[in-house]
Amino acid sequence: MRIAAGILMIIGGFIGGSLWVGILHSMGTYGVIIYLPALLAVIGGIMALKRVHWRWALVGAICSLLFPIFGIPAVILIVVSKGQF
Repeated sequence: MRIAAGILMIIGGFIGGSLWVGILHSMGTYGVIIYLPALLAVIGGIMALKRVHWRWALVGAICSLLFPIFGIPAVILIVVSKGQF
C-alpha cells in the first residue's frame, strides 16, 4: 500500500503543484511558498517508496491534497501502512 501511496503522492504533487502554481501566477502571486507544498508532496512520495521516515511521507501525503483526487487516497494509504515503515 505504501508503493501506491508514494506514486499517488508524486502524481498529486506534480499535477496539483503545477495546477496551483499556474493559477496563482495568473493572479500575479509569486514566491517560494507556492512551490513548497508540491515539493513536499514529491519528497514524501519518495520517502514512502524508499520505506523511510513515515512522518515525512505523511507530510507529503497531506501536501498532496493540492489535487484531492490523488491526495485523499494517498493520506488514507499512508496512515494504514504505517507498520510497513
